[in-house]
Amino acid sequence: AHAKISRRSFFSRHARENMSQEGGFAPPGATTLMFRNIPRRYTNRLLLREIELVAGASSVDMVFLPWDGDVRNMGYAFVNFVTSEFASAARRGMDGKPWRFSGVPKLVKTVVARLQGLLPNLVQLREMIVRVPGQPVYPLVILGGKVVGYAEALRSIELDKGGSLESRQRRPPQRPARAEGESGVPQVQPRATSAAAGPHGARA
Repeated sequence: AHAKISRRSFFSRHARENMSQEGGFAPPGATTLMFRNIPRRYTNRLLLREIELVAGASSVDMVFLPWDGDVRNMGYAFVNFVTSEFASAARRGMDGKPWRFSGVPKLVKTVVARLQGLLPNLVQLREMIVRVPGQPVYPLVILGGKVVGYAEALRSIELDKGGSLESRQRRPPQRPARAEGESGVPQVQPRATSAAAGPHGARA
């Protein structure tokens, strides 16, 4: 069993473990950013609204903004963008600037997340939902222009990619097909079968 840990400590550790190096430009192909200094009254939807004002509509497919109980958020969020171009646009347009929907004098801070991509983040959050103290904290997921439930989103993405991430990792590698006669075993010509042949000799 996991040792008991406070909700605040759990998410603080999650933030540290998933944050990459401070500063610098996003590496090519990066789609997941960590937003910091978020006003404590912001919700997933309000954060999404502010980001889309800069990066454009339908630019985001996941927002994970954990909350410390029902009163305030933890001050950080992980956001996955549909493309790396959207992520770069959001970072250029928001980093170091004040939040639009808050009177609190805080500036937006963005860093590139260590874990990249929608599916890897959803899989990690599945493990967190089981371990986190208190009520489960689910991400906001947008697929095909509409908000979908976490379980539905995970199932849909895994099916699109050919099965769950775990099943693909357990799947044994496929051996390349051998050319005829390559095995070194003498090739025997099959005997002709009659029209009344059984199921093992059925004709096409």
